[in-house]
Amino acid sequence: MKTNILVSLNAINNCLESGNNEWYDKHMDNITSALLDVLPHGSGIDGDWSFDYTDKRIYVSNSYHRMDENGYYCGWIDFTVIIDGLHRDIWGKLDFTIKGRFGKYQDLKDYLYEIIGESLTSL
Repeated sequence: MKTNILVSLNAINNCLESGNNEWYDKHMDNITSALLDVLPHGSGIDGDWSFDYTDKRIYVSNSYHRMDENGYYCGWIDFTVIIDGLHRDIWGKLDFTIKGRFGKYQDLKDYLYEIIGESLTSL
């Protein structure tokens, strides 16, 4: 069954307002499960996904395992995907941004936008 992230986020907001912790946990489990099913793993995204919810947004964090010019792993770049729980973009996709300290690896940010955007199209 396809999980509607926006409906679940609205339900989470209602649970927070009413203090219903049992259903809050159930809705968060649904969102987490749905995102884990579609978010990429591998091809440099080698960490474990972590999730947080604040202010009508889902914060999904991971790390990219970068390589040097010789093909050896040489460090990690932590990043966070912020999924806006209020609306979708004009093409019906979840609206999101990516934050992190990319420094001279700005092209990695473009890669992450592409691969994560593609994975979120199924939600």
